Amino acid sequence: MCHASSCILMILLYLAGNTPNNNKSIIHKNLTRRQIVSTNDLVDSTKSFSYSNIANLIRFGDRFILTGQCFINEKSKGIIMSINASMKLDAILIDTTQEISTVWASHVGKDGLLTCFYYQVNKFWPDQVRRIVKYDSDFNQVWSYTSEYFRIESILSKWYSIKGWSYCVCRF
Repeated sequence: MCHASSCILMILLYLAGNTPNNNKSIIHKNLTRRQIVSTNDLVDSTKSFSYSNIANLIRFGDRFILTGQCFINEKSKGIIMSINASMKLDAILIDTTQEISTVWASHVGKDGLLTCFYYQVNKFWPDQVRRIVKYDSDFNQVWSYTSEYFRIESILSKWYSIKGWSYCVCRF
């Protein structure tokens, strides 16, 4: 397994990631002395996506949350997966935007809400936005914010030379 993220709970270390070559997501439960207690394949029985890449593993109430990206028809979509105490998937939320997206980071804030940071590439590059979405314990969206576009202007291709050094002037 390619380790993507980890979480410590009491004397147990949880490692989540993806297996190379077969695009499978796994969560390991280990004792802190490097003994594997269990290995659990995260199987989507509904087949709502072809495979996923795990970026984050956090604790949210009595469950673990895995976030990252999944692929539907080879298009990246942000994903949130909830793992119950039996180490089984009990909820999957896939970003509903029509654009390419991924969850870059997630955490539980002081408000007790699951906060996810999305990166979204819109249809006409370079129109990229960042979104912050907060969810309650039932995964209802309770708050969101979408940034302005991060446009990379045509000046990107203009190179300047000062004292023999080349550099690029970029405005984001």
